[in-house]
Amino acid sequence: MARQILDLEGMTDYESGLTVNVGVVSGGTRPNVVAYECKAEVDMRVPNPAIAEVAVANVLSLKPYDPDCTITVTGGLNRPPYEKLAGIADLYETARARCNLRIPARGHADWRLQRRQLHGQL
Repeated sequence: MARQILDLEGMTDYESGLTVNVGVVSGGTRPNVVAYECKAEVDMRVPNPAIAEVAVANVLSLKPYDPDCTITVTGGLNRPPYEKLAGIADLYETARARCNLRIPARGHADWRLQRRQLHGQL
């Protein structure tokens, strides 16, 4: 699974707006016992349908490194791609200006921090 996680995280392409994050991994029953199974939860953010199609195909084409292992992929995209079109950007700027907030451009940690600050203002 460690190799699969590296492959998945390696799909991230900040220039195109694609991010792939393995956030939860679980498996095994005890130390020094070969795990029967291991699971990983993957969060993927895609900027448009074309990149989404390629990214999903890449995830579905993952192959095991060990011939005694199998990979099963379940789920799929659960939200549409976020295309920052002119109308969306204008709406965002209008909302940001009306709330008088400085929301960071990137970074989940920064976003959580900003969200806490917003809740404190309400």
